Amino acid sequence: RLVGSEMCIRDRKIAGLILKELLVQIILSTVLVVILAFIVFELSLGDGIIRIMILAIYGICSLVGGLILGKNIQKRKFLWGLVAGAIYIGLIMGISFIIRDETGGGAIGLGTGVAVALGFGTFGGMLG
Repeated sequence: RLVGSEMCIRDRKIAGLILKELLVQIILSTVLVVILAFIVFELSLGDGIIRIMILAIYGICSLVGGLILGKNIQKRKFLWGLVAGAIYIGLIMGISFIIRDETGGGAIGLGTGVAVALGFGTFGGMLG
């Protein structure tokens, strides 16, 4: 069992890992959205394909976050993957709310986006 300062050190390490994985998710998400924008501009894709690609971005970023936390924490990896997906989709929804005053459910469906992020995050955690 951890007590006192050992617990505080462990909690700080976990918080640092979460911030690092979130930064990786944000950078990866930004790169993938720029690529998607270029593809949409060049190919004039339909709304259905764009929605699928947005879900793929959610899945990829959540999977990577889950891998990072699962690999580094090593205990209850599936749960840490779920946390990575939840933090990522929470951030996306928060940004969407700030920018458009809605939670992002209009483009792909809120439930679908949350399910993809949580599912892929959990899977990534198990693989990590």
